Amino acid sequence: MSLKSIQSNTMSEIINYNTDIIESDPSKFIVNFLLPTSFAITFMAFLFFTYTKNTDLSIVIDKYNLNNFLQMIPIPKEPLSPEQIDFINLEGDKVIKVNLDLIHEFIKLYGAILIISFVLAYIISEYYNVNFQDILIYNIFLLLLLSTTEYFFFNNKIYIK
Repeated sequence: MSLKSIQSNTMSEIINYNTDIIESDPSKFIVNFLLPTSFAITFMAFLFFTYTKNTDLSIVIDKYNLNNFLQMIPIPKEPLSPEQIDFINLEGDKVIKVNLDLIHEFIKLYGAILIISFVLAYIISEYYNVNFQDILIYNIFLLLLLSTTEYFFFNNKIYIK
């Protein structure tokens, strides 16, 4: 289609022009929105609570060279009293408990989001006769690309010069 033919068309002809770029089936759009969004949200949260949490401290220590800083902290002249040691242990236990509770809440929330969006996408695709399997495979492929990108990002395997 040349520029002159586009200019000569009326607005209704341009709007009604059928292209592959514009998705005409809203149910397919909804399924294509639900699956990758829920996959990405769940994956990013899962990545944060597992891999990123475990590598965070080493990244900070390496980036700011905290190994030397930690060696400069003076050792107390007097040993810690049993009450101080108990307090430190109790605080550490509280932090561990809060973190475990947070992880359990994460599993419940994001598991529910993933299940609800998956079931809803499946119901919509069955009702409107959308090929759910093709969309699911495509979105799993997108999730693999997302996870690969995040892996390289957190491991600094991609260097931009």
